Amino acid sequence: MTSASNYTAEIEAVADAKLAELDGIPIGVATGRRLELGGDTARNAEYIRNSMIDIGQRVGLHFLQMTPAVALEQLCVVSAAKNHDTAGLLKSVINSFMVAYLTPETSDQAYAHLVGLEGLRGHVRQLRGGQRREALEQLAATILAGSTAPTQH
Repeated sequence: MTSASNYTAEIEAVADAKLAELDGIPIGVATGRRLELGGDTARNAEYIRNSMIDIGQRVGLHFLQMTPAVALEQLCVVSAAKNHDTAGLLKSVINSFMVAYLTPETSDQAYAHLVGLEGLRGHVRQLRGGQRREALEQLAATILAGSTAPTQH
């Protein structure tokens, strides 16, 4: 195998490991797997796998390895729903920031946009935290209701 095919094989192995990790995580707000693709589940899994491989090839193996499986999956789902190029989005964020930041006339604006994006991420964390707590409380209430319900013989 050439080094390029070795690198591709490594990316594919990481994508497969991420998909295997997702198999053990239930769908739902509590786990962060809030969004799903409808329709053919085998086709959807193949789409997500191919998108992860594309991310690895265009953004890098290390990025693919270090990004949580749920975050990768949810990015793939949203970009599919919006008909956006998943890996292209990531490359554009990185490249756009770099070009704007390294240009002296726009570096302050680029940094301000980054700070704004980080602020938005903090808002999302609070929003999701509340939704996650609510989902876990509902799950606990359902479990407790089931354990205290009389059994019928």
